[in-house]
Amino acid sequence: GCTKIEGGRPLSPGYSKGEEPSSAFDLSLDTWWRSPCRNCLRSEAWLGLGFHNLEAGAAVNPRVVDIKCVVLLQGSGAHNSTTEVIVEQWDGEQFLQIRRFKGLPTDQFVKLRLDLAQDEYGSVVVDPNRKDEMIAAAKVEEDPELMRDFLERRNDRIKASVT
Repeated sequence: GCTKIEGGRPLSPGYSKGEEPSSAFDLSLDTWWRSPCRNCLRSEAWLGLGFHNLEAGAAVNPRVVDIKCVVLLQGSGAHNSTTEVIVEQWDGEQFLQIRRFKGLPTDQFVKLRLDLAQDEYGSVVVDPNRKDEMIAAAKVEEDPELMRDFLERRNDRIKASVT
């Protein structure tokens, strides 16, 4: 299922000043990414993550990541959202369309489930409580144990080594 946050290098064709691609992946409701285009053409605005093996003294090599879902929160209004998202994966030579998601709501968290789909269209799971829970969790962000408990309740488990 959808149980792990995978870290990668944020990618986009551009951004608006102060709204960098990394802001889309920082787990904060106070930051966001915005494409430099307004009234964007189809596929003009896109956002992604690059996954690589990073080892000192070694070449940067793409890393295979089995993505089960994408959690997304769009802004409200036609100029801050889209009704369709296409998830693509790099195969070493080109991007291949993995799933298409249509009819996405705005201003709500959704899980785009890649693992439940059997055809070109993916399953969309609306999570109407997640935003309110994140706002409440931000109040206890200074307490790592409370934040861990919150993230685990939301099935967003972070695996990291601590040295």
